[in-house]
Amino acid sequence: MSAWQARNHDRQRCELSRVSRADPLTMCLNRRGLRERADAELAHSVRHGMAFSVLVLDLDNFKQVNDTRGHSTGDEVLCRVVDRLGEVVRPSDAVGRLGGDEFAVLLPETTESEAAVVAARVTSALAVDAPCSVGLACFPLDGNDLDSLLREADTRLYASRNGRAGRAVAHGERLSWATALAEAVDLRMDTSHEHSRAVAG
Repeated sequence: MSAWQARNHDRQRCELSRVSRADPLTMCLNRRGLRERADAELAHSVRHGMAFSVLVLDLDNFKQVNDTRGHSTGDEVLCRVVDRLGEVVRPSDAVGRLGGDEFAVLLPETTESEAAVVAARVTSALAVDAPCSVGLACFPLDGNDLDSLLREADTRLYASRNGRAGRAVAHGERLSWATALAEAVDLRMDTSHEHSRAVAG
């Protein structure tokens, strides 16, 4: 009996842990789950010197859907968005709801140009049911943690929504990828020396 209770408690703990990281409406990751997954992916990117990209999606005119067709219809739209995202991203990618009508997609081992292809695929997949604006950011060039990547992706999202191209930066103005990665490693290791930068040079 006690062995059964122990197994049952373990199952309950696992289920509670899963639920605490999931959005209750759409069942994709919530902010907490997204942050934990991003931290793990960023650590992997630092260890292996790989890119990592983030997409931020904001549904266009979603408030109007809620206002004219009701919140239950709005909820159905949000669930369909997550289903459609699941169909167009890889199993290794992660979809999370940031809140309201805003979502994020974590793209491990994905460069900025590869992320742009995914963004186009996402936009096309949602065009009929839930048109959206998309912004993207890539580690290490656009930030060293989830917050900075989300901020940069958000900035690009609003720039594209307002008819401006995303932040266009001349090639010479950007840090080289290796230098940016070295700085990210130094920051994440919380060291004051510049050993990684010297190795990258």
